[in-house]
This record gives sequence, structure tokens and C-alpha cells, in this order.
Amino acid sequence: MIKAMEFTLFDGHLPLLQPAEGYRTALDPVLLAAAVNADRLAGAHILDLGCGIGTVGFCLMARFPCKVTGVDLQPELLQLAQKNAAKLSRQDDITFIESNVRDLQLEEVFDAVVTNPPYVEIGRGSPNRVDNRRMAHLESIPFFDWAKAAARHLKQGGYFYIIHRADRLHDLLESLRRAEFGSFSVLPLYPRTGENTAKRVIISCRKRKYAPLRLLQGLVLHEGQSYTDRVCDIIYRIQPLMID
Repeated sequence: MIKAMEFTLFDGHLPLLQPAEGYRTALDPVLLAAAVNADRLAGAHILDLGCGIGTVGFCLMARFPCKVTGVDLQPELLQLAQKNAAKLSRQDDITFIESNVRDLQLEEVFDAVVTNPPYVEIGRGSPNRVDNRRMAHLESIPFFDWAKAAARHLKQGGYFYIIHRADRLHDLLESLRRAEFGSFSVLPLYPRTGENTAKRVIISCRKRKYAPLRLLQGLVLHEGQSYTDRVCDIIYRIQPLMID
């Protein structure tokens, strides 16, 4: 068992365990969970591909009633995810499965799928000595396989939410279209006030539903060294990001 440390989200209302070294929860999973439409998906069963310690799922359950199934390849992170579920008394609401996304074959069909997948292509970036951190960021299988896994496990018209690097947007949309997703909404995420190049995007799309792509007004994350008021509303006051 790896050494763990506690951190909190939502102004202390969501305490979670994460590895003391290596992989650390960042802003991305919180923003991804905020993008999921609570009005539409209240009571839904949601699949989290590459769930890590379960951050996205626990954020979703803090926002609205739902069930979550998390899938990850790293057993040490799943052990912490199970501990987090027990700590929060949510064992009946969230389950975890150890599996490679490419090989995943579940019987259940889900209402929505979310993913914060590895985003550094193999051969790029610097290797990290801490394995779980390296695996969290290195794309060991193509994004198309993540898109196919989502499509396999989604009901017709179901929603798929992704957070990823903005400079990969063309490839992401191409892979999603090949996997029969459409009705795209794209939210650019800008690092700070005054910067006009997005570093991340959140994408919402639907299985075999097709409508013109919607490019939304971007979200600025920082003003100076602090989060913007809008981001503070999301990470401290559990406010939603309305993107679809």
C-alpha cells in the first residue's frame, strides 16, 4: 500500500486520500465533474474511465444524486479510491474495477461517461520516476480506444464528457467522430487573464446524435496568482459549468 495524504475539495466538505508522492489530484477532474449536466443526469449511472482515486466520481456525487463506476489500471490508486468511498460512506453509490480501458467489456449500459485521460503522447515529455504519476500523464493507448470504450458502454444518445489538452482538439474530435459521437460542445480553458491560448478543453458529445458543433466562450482559470471568481464558485461552492 502506498503512503497516502489527505486533501479536501469544496471548501473542506469533500476530504479525499491521494498518494503522498507521485500522482496528485489537480483542477482538471473538478472542472470535468462540474461540466456534467446535473439536471439531465440526476439519478444516472455514470462510468468514469481512468478514475484514479475517484475524484471525478466523488465530485459528481457531491453535486447531484447518481451512481458511479470507476475504472483504472493502477491497483494502488484503486485501493485509495476504495478507502475514499469507505471514508465518505459511499460504498453503495460507487464501485471500482481494475481494467485496461481497451479491454473493458462491462454488461451494463451507462447514461453518461466521463474521462480525464492521460494526455502526453508516448515519446513526448519527460519520464517521471514515480510510476503512478508517469502513468497518469502518459498516453499508453490512443485516445480513439478511450472513445470506443465510451461508445461501447453508453446508451443511445448518452453523453460523453472529456477534459484534455487544447492542442489535441483536432485529433480528439476526429477520434470521437470515428467512434460515432456528435453534437459537440467545446469549452476552452485559459490559464489566466490576458492569455489567449487555451491549454485545456472540456468536450461534451453524444453517442450517435448529430448537431452543429458549439464553441463556447472560454473559462479563465487564474487572475494573477489566484483563481478567478468563477473558478472559486466551482471548486469551493460546487457551482456547475453549463456546457450542454
